[in-house]
Amino acid sequence: MKILRLLSFVSAFAVTLIICSCESSVTNNPIPEDINFTISVWDYSDYHYFFDTLYKRSYREYIDDSISGGFLYTQYVSEHRINTSPGSLEVWIQCEPTCPTKRLCAGTIMLDSMPTGGYDTSVTNPNSIQGLKYFGYFRKLQEDEYYCNEYAGFIGLRINVQNLHVGVAYKTLNGGVNFGRGSNVSLPTDTLILKLIKTDVESPIVAPLAWELKMKNVYRLPVDRLSSDTKIYVKYCNNYTPTPSFYNYLPGYATPLITMLKLDRYTTGTISPPPDGLFDWRPGFTVYPLTGDVFFPSLKPFSDGLKKAGINDSTYQFSEIYTQTKVSTQTSPKAAMYFLRGKTIQLK
Repeated sequence: MKILRLLSFVSAFAVTLIICSCESSVTNNPIPEDINFTISVWDYSDYHYFFDTLYKRSYREYIDDSISGGFLYTQYVSEHRINTSPGSLEVWIQCEPTCPTKRLCAGTIMLDSMPTGGYDTSVTNPNSIQGLKYFGYFRKLQEDEYYCNEYAGFIGLRINVQNLHVGVAYKTLNGGVNFGRGSNVSLPTDTLILKLIKTDVESPIVAPLAWELKMKNVYRLPVDRLSSDTKIYVKYCNNYTPTPSFYNYLPGYATPLITMLKLDRYTTGTISPPPDGLFDWRPGFTVYPLTGDVFFPSLKPFSDGLKKAGINDSTYQFSEIYTQTKVSTQTSPKAAMYFLRGKTIQLK
């Protein structure tokens, strides 16, 4: 793993896996340096998960924000909005039995809402099924260890979750439908019931339901606390060598890739067309500056996103990103075709 130290924060960037940051004891304030980054598009975030596959529709309608620039939401989005008020949402991660705050939890992928009489023994019994169910110890995440988009129905994790189960207990805002049973409505000796959003194995074959919950259109940059001056481009490379050549356009097309893939829809500084070939800096929509996360509006930008942009030539579609594991995808002949490139600084 390549380690990048910058003043009072440590950000670890591996082309395939983990990025995290923590405080150091440095207190001086020299001028920040520019940081250049290049990320292969098969190396999407390992930290973003939907609560349920039904939120894929919420995501599309929220991010596409066709109503009033994203300040009003469709009825569907409103009906499924997550209640994030205190006590309504709990996020739990698998932990060791030695963890002082551990709780026994029964977690199930795609857990249904709680019936009037509570969940039956098929949910609460102490057994595990790979890719579907896990019974064991979890600890509750602190609020600074994740963030939740209540409208689009996903969680962005800020800690290492590799090879671990993650589950939630929550309710929707409209109607107050409960999913799972968290600590706020349980006795200290009760086994908690969680809706798993991530399993320890992420594979479209071994854990197909969990695979569908993992977002593959988010990219975590090697720097958090991004400046609004951050430059982000989507690049095409048709001749990968130790010194590759990057292009903003696909051969024979006049529209920049970043515009085709809807990271550029507006004139800079506005939420009004036309696109200007530059990344639309829209916190909460295209970027989460605090964590350095970049979001494509399409859930499968390099297959469906390109098709919607009129790129029907399969030569340029990289669908393996969404149907194969990263280990398999990075060996594809197309693995070196597309990149996110740019420059930023890390704010204090």
